[in-house]
Amino acid sequence: MTQVTKPLSFIAAVAALAALLASAPAAAACELAPGVKCPGAALDHVMARDVNAEGADLSGANLSHAYLPGANLRGANLKGANLSYANLVGADLTGANLEHARLGHLRARDVILFKANLGGAFMERAYLETADLHEANMAGANLARSYLKGADLHDANLEGATLTRADLTFANLKGATLKGTTIDRVKWIGTLLKGAVWTDGTTCGDGSIGRCRTE
Repeated sequence: MTQVTKPLSFIAAVAALAALLASAPAAAACELAPGVKCPGAALDHVMARDVNAEGADLSGANLSHAYLPGANLRGANLKGANLSYANLVGADLTGANLEHARLGHLRARDVILFKANLGGAFMERAYLETADLHEANMAGANLARSYLKGADLHDANLEGATLTRADLTFANLKGATLKGTTIDRVKWIGTLLKGAVWTDGTTCGDGSIGRCRTE
């Protein structure tokens, strides 16, 4: 039987590719703790109820499908992190940085996002019933089809955000900024809008419940 010898150049190419794959940095694993530095960490599907990771650096981390109800993430850096399908029910993210984070299908009823930075975040179909988002920055965020029933968004910045088909039933948007916001087919049932800056830059007056009254 004649043995077929592969050209040396082919063998060398395969060896070089194997070496490259072996040396490629893998996403870092991380144990959540206060102030921990884990940018780019691989934490998808992590399960940790009531974990304390206050002030942690989790920028760019993969937390998709994470189960973190009641977590303390106050002041955490989650810029660019992936939290798609994560469970943050009752978690505290006061002052956290979630700029450009991926929060699609997030489960976060009663979450605290007071003064959090959610600028440019992808939040489509996020479940944020009775969430505390007052004074949060959500400029340019995509909240299409999100569920914000009873959420507190007073004095929040939603300038240029997308709220298409969002449910804001009984939400509090007093003093919120909605200038340039896309509001196609939003549910405004019982929504408080007094003092809010409407999409055209006008200010909603007294009696603005369920609609912006400027007269």
